[in-house]
Amino acid sequence: MDGQLPRSGFSLVEVIVAIAVIAIACAMGAPSLRNSLLDARRVAAVNEFMHSLYKARSDSLLKAEFVALCPSRTLERCDSSPPRWQEGWIAFVDRDHSRLPNVDPGEEILERHPALTGIEVTANRDALVFRNDSFTGTTASFVFCDARGARFARAIIVSQSGRPRLSESDAYGQPLKCN
Repeated sequence: MDGQLPRSGFSLVEVIVAIAVIAIACAMGAPSLRNSLLDARRVAAVNEFMHSLYKARSDSLLKAEFVALCPSRTLERCDSSPPRWQEGWIAFVDRDHSRLPNVDPGEEILERHPALTGIEVTANRDALVFRNDSFTGTTASFVFCDARGARFARAIIVSQSGRPRLSESDAYGQPLKCN
C-alpha cells in the first residue's frame, strides 16, 4: 500500500447514468399507472351505482313499496332535467307513485350517494322506479365515461325485470358513446 485509503462510492458519471435509467423507467410506467388509476375510479363508480340498483330493487321487495332512484345534487330531493347522475343520487320509498318521482313529506330516503369524481354518467332516464313486484316496467341504460372516452366506457343496462347488468356496449350491441 502506498498510504492511500481504498476508494469507495460512485463516480459522477455512474450516478448520472443511474438517475437516467430510473427516469426512463418511471416515464415508461406513468401511462400505465394513469390507466390503472382511471380504471379503478371507473370500476368503483360502476360498482357503487350497481349496488344502489340492487339495494333499491331489494328494498322494494322487502318493504312491499315502490322505491325510486333519482339524481340528486342535494341528496334530499330529485333534480329536474337534465339528469346528472354523476353529481349524486338518492333512493327513497315512493309511496305516492308520482309520475316524476320526488321525495314528498313522509317518504323515507333509503340511500344517499355523493358526487362521483372524474366520471360522467349519461342515462336515458330521469329516474328509475322499482315496483314492489321487483319490476321496473321500463328499461334503462347508464353509461360511465372518464377522460379516456368511449373506448374505456362501461354501461349498466337495467331490464324491465329490474335486473342490472354490466356491458361494454349499449343495449343494442353498439359501441358506447361519451359526451
